[in-house]
Parts: sequence; structure tokens; C-alpha cells
Amino acid sequence: MSRYEQTWDTIDPYSFLEPALLAVAAHNTLELLLWIFNTFDRRRGLYFYSILTAPLSMIGYLAASFMMLFAPHTVVPTSIIWAFSYPTLLTAHVLVLYARLHLVIPDEPRILRAVLTMIVVTSAMLVPSQMTVQFCATAGNKRCLKPGYIVERVSFGGACIREFILCAIYVVQALRQFQPILLSKGCRGRNILVELILVQVGGIAMDIGFIVVMCLNLSLVETGYGALVYSMKLKMEFAVLNALRRM
Repeated sequence: MSRYEQTWDTIDPYSFLEPALLAVAAHNTLELLLWIFNTFDRRRGLYFYSILTAPLSMIGYLAASFMMLFAPHTVVPTSIIWAFSYPTLLTAHVLVLYARLHLVIPDEPRILRAVLTMIVVTSAMLVPSQMTVQFCATAGNKRCLKPGYIVERVSFGGACIREFILCAIYVVQALRQFQPILLSKGCRGRNILVELILVQVGGIAMDIGFIVVMCLNLSLVETGYGALVYSMKLKMEFAVLNALRRM
């Protein structure tokens, strides 16, 4: 049956959800780019370039997702965009978290070096295989479908573990460094401290939700939900940034 012959009884309800999630993620990404250029007066440094690279790679991720939905015949360009944008998004996001650590542990070079080493080693292990297998799988090679399925989940699982570690370090060090200052400001200081912790918990909760979606194999919403999760987490970075600026 062609899609023009479908009736309301045969249409999968998830088919409407995927474009809606992608549209919300696209709106968040464009809004994030406006925030970046309106917020940063000095446009340099690892934090700025990583938080700029993340939404730019998100645009590629969204473009490839929309092409798979509405232009399935554009296999080669979709495969190329997807293979480069998704690993870049994961790497840029973890670099945002790493750059933010300098704000709470500027005097702990050993911790920063250890975290950077973890990011470099895991990226060197995951990114090349992820790009190769995803390009092959997106291009329609059936032999790559199962490896692509496995590599995608291993890569996202590795990204989640890195993020959990970075968030845990950030929360512990932020409490150690900022608690005396924030508590001295009374209710306002406590609210900022709670906000910092809730943002980290919220990011982890969204990652867990995405892992559940992947485990349930809800492929029709997986791409859109993943885009929405990363666009929301990047917007939450600005909540952290604004909280730190109010200190």
C-alpha cells in the first residue's frame, strides 16, 4: 500500500510524532544560536566554540533527519550529513561540559587533565567506528544495519557515562566552591544552588529517558526524541551560565 492509499486506520500514530519532535528541536536550535550571539561579547575560548559547534552540528542532524523522512531518495547526502553531524554533536556537547568545569575547579589541573584524557580516548574509540558504520547503515547497506544498531547504542551509552561523570564532578566541586558564597546570600543564594543541581539532574533524567526509548526500540520517535533531548540540554546550559553570572 502506498502512503497515498493509507487511511486513518492504517497510519501509525508515531509517524506524526517524529516530525513534531524534530520541529520543536529545530526551533530550540535556532533560538539557541540567537542566545549565543546575544550573550557572548568575547567570542573565543573552548566554551564558546564548543557551545557554538553543538547547535551547528544539530542543524546537520536535523537536516539529515528531515531528509530521511521527506526525501528518502537522497540516500548519499543524507548518509554523509548524518555520519558527520551526530558524532560531532556528541563530542561538542561533552566539550561544553568539560569547558564548564574550569569555572568550578580552576586550581585542580590533575582532574581537568584526567577528564580531558577520558574525552579524547573515548572519542578516538567511538567516533571513527560510529561515522563509518552509520554512513554505511544510513546508505541502505543491509549488512551494516545490525552493526549500526549496536554501535549507535554503544556510542550513546558511552556519551551518557561521560556526561554522568562530568555532571557528578561538577556538582561536587560546585557545592565545595560555591556553597559558602551562595549561603551567605541567603534565600537567593540557596535558590541558585538548587537551580544548578536541578539542571544537572534534569539532563541526566533526559538521557535516561532516551536510553529507555532506545531499549524499547521505538525507532519512529527515537531520532526526533534524541534531537529534542540535545536541544533542551543545550538550552539548559544557558540556565547554568545565567546562574553562575548571578553569583
